[in-house]
Amino acid sequence: MEDLQKLRKEEKVCNDLLSLLPECVVLDLGQIEKLIETQATNFSGELRVMERFANWVKSECVVNKHYFNFFDILELVVKKHVSKKDYEGCISKMLLKLKRSYLAMKASIIPDKPLDQLNVTDDDLIPLELF
Repeated sequence: MEDLQKLRKEEKVCNDLLSLLPECVVLDLGQIEKLIETQATNFSGELRVMERFANWVKSECVVNKHYFNFFDILELVVKKHVSKKDYEGCISKMLLKLKRSYLAMKASIIPDKPLDQLNVTDDDLIPLELF
């Protein structure tokens, strides 16, 4: 299953890159290399933002060494003056994935309640390993 998920991610990366190519235009190798370099630079920039943000969360939002409160993260965004570009570009996506992962975990703990009826509350302590 892990190999299949890895393959899907790799195919998505390739398809995303191919979708950036203009239609009906002949490109030389230099233009393609420049496109790949631009995408790699954008990705590494987003990765640095996510790593920095994850370190902030792990250092400032931890409760009981192994948990954090989801709503403390929003205060951290304001406190650290996260730019709108960084927030909309990658941090909000990361937080949505984190929320979905936690709700899936919560659904396995509370099997009598459907996933679409579960929410993250102020009382929920989210395992730090999910981050």
